[in-house]
Amino acid sequence: MTFSDQSHAARSRRLSAALVVAILAGSTVSGCDDRSPAEKALVQSSRETHTVSGGSGPGDAGFETKKRQAAATALTSVEGSSPAEVAAMMSTLAQTQLGQSTGAKAELVNVEREAMLKESLVRGLLGEWASRASLASSLESFDASDAIKDLDASIVTKQKEAIDFGARKKELDAKIADLKAKADAANAQGAAAESEYAKLRDQAQSLSAVQAEPLIAQAATFKRTSDEAHIQAARYLAEADVMSPESAEAAQAVERTANQIKGLEEARKHLWDRMAQSKSDGQTARAEADQVAENLDKAVQDYKAYRSGAMDTAYAALAKAYSTAAGTAKKATEDKGGGSKIALGAAQQALGDLHWNRAKAEQKFALLMDRLANVTPELAKKSAYADDAKAAMEAKKTSLESAKSAFEGAVSAYRAAGAKGQVKEQIDAVIKRLEAFATAAGDDKLDVLEVLAGAGKPAEEAAPTEAAPSETATETPAPPTTAAAPNGEGRPITEAPDVLRQNLEKFASSARNGDVEELRDVLLIPAEHVATMDQLLKIQEAQGNLERACRRKFQKGVADALGPMAGGMGGGAMSVSGELDLANATFTMPDADTAVVTVPGAAQPLTWKQADNDWKLELGLDQLPAGTLDALVKLADPLAAAMNEVANDVKADKLQNIQGVGALLMQKLGPIIQQMQQGGGGGGGG
Repeated sequence: MTFSDQSHAARSRRLSAALVVAILAGSTVSGCDDRSPAEKALVQSSRETHTVSGGSGPGDAGFETKKRQAAATALTSVEGSSPAEVAAMMSTLAQTQLGQSTGAKAELVNVEREAMLKESLVRGLLGEWASRASLASSLESFDASDAIKDLDASIVTKQKEAIDFGARKKELDAKIADLKAKADAANAQGAAAESEYAKLRDQAQSLSAVQAEPLIAQAATFKRTSDEAHIQAARYLAEADVMSPESAEAAQAVERTANQIKGLEEARKHLWDRMAQSKSDGQTARAEADQVAENLDKAVQDYKAYRSGAMDTAYAALAKAYSTAAGTAKKATEDKGGGSKIALGAAQQALGDLHWNRAKAEQKFALLMDRLANVTPELAKKSAYADDAKAAMEAKKTSLESAKSAFEGAVSAYRAAGAKGQVKEQIDAVIKRLEAFATAAGDDKLDVLEVLAGAGKPAEEAAPTEAAPSETATETPAPPTTAAAPNGEGRPITEAPDVLRQNLEKFASSARNGDVEELRDVLLIPAEHVATMDQLLKIQEAQGNLERACRRKFQKGVADALGPMAGGMGGGAMSVSGELDLANATFTMPDADTAVVTVPGAAQPLTWKQADNDWKLELGLDQLPAGTLDALVKLADPLAAAMNEVANDVKADKLQNIQGVGALLMQKLGPIIQQMQQGGGGGGGG
């Protein structure tokens, strides 16, 4: 949120005529030559002030400060001789003191610009922490112990099977060997009997039949013995042959089981190695995440110190300037023309504006601290961040109470001015809006657009200040029943559903700052494009990194670096270069669940879809020219790397001006974009 005095300047211009008339009406004194010192001081003050407001001076801040100081000096160097003169002098002095607050307002603008950079740094580091911590948790959580236990059990089972198969083979081989030995013995016995048979047969051939008969009978016995022995040997060998295949199968089972055991052991080793590597990688990732967390906390503490130091000082200085002007205006007790009341109202209104913006700043800081306290994975200092969020919400409440009191004081002062005619109409309009803001402050509502809509006036006419988008969620009202205003143009964004407006503001902020996690919350991402969006968001995150680096060093963004070329670097619906004019956005509703929002500064109209009382931005990825999406996905990493390289050069003070950033960026992106175009993707993203 950046404090802006544009709307206050507009209100001051609208009220200046009434103020001058009122002052002159209450302070004109007759005569020329015998003017009192007070009259002369009023004339001198008016002359000095006119030099500034009339535009006759050189127009620089130093000249304006000098002239307003001269006007104040002219008024404070004399004393009024009558109550009317005192009233006129105090009224004029109060207006002059309001003008003198310009320097304090400019300082606050600079301070809050720096605060935005510090906040962007915190958001960027928060996103980096979430990414690195999630990776570390994933690596650390890898545990294959159960799988290893299962493998160990399988190895034991296979080893038992191998032992059983080995024992069976050993048993079979022993039986086969025994049978073969028996066969050999039987064959040997048969051969011996055959030899005896042959001897007796040869002897019988030389004898008579009567003499040979006993030999022949004995030879027959040996023959039978030989035949029986050979038959038995054949039986033994046949039995051994039956067992041989079973033995071979047992041998194959032993070999097969050994190979299975080897495979299981290799798988177990792979899991052990993977667990060790995951643990090592997890330790590295955790160390990196812890370093990011340390850098994040340093950024948070730096941001807090800046808020409690430079920001508090800047707010206090401007509040003191407004309070001084209000106190001066109150001294004009005899003011009959109402000029002092208008000056008092303007001072109180400006003070209310200031407290309102401070409340928004506290709310935004509280939401950031709440996000730090509740991010997943958790941060070590989450409880401290939760306390910071609570304290900021209490500070917001205090600022709102002060804003309410100041707005009510402004209303009372304006009503007491007694203005008439056109001036009264202008003041009455301001009073109506201030009453709306006072009520909103009392009800803890900080949505400027909603308050203005309730007051019946568009934002550009009289918002207390140009405030940052509200980050609080409210109940979504029923969608409008017509698609457009009677004149056929889009309707003011003030009439859009609350959640739609809030998500529009969140989209603008997150797309500009590269806060991909917050951006993802408002995007409608079809399931089939989740992986694609992860790649595309890398580009968005890198662009945000470069944007923050440029704004921190040069107070200018990527759009300023690219100049006219920025239009050709669009990224479709997510392309945001510079500030979006949300206050002047318009919308149409083709149906109850669709809203088309046109925002000055956006590359194209934004189509939003409603689902479950939430509004999401439809990117239209399926409508891109053929090949564009694939080309972007393939080139996401080199595109992001190129932008991050340029951002690192900016942070390292290697580039001296924003033009150098643009030249280096185009030097790095040119070949990549040309590659995308040659690959058929075209440049249809913007």
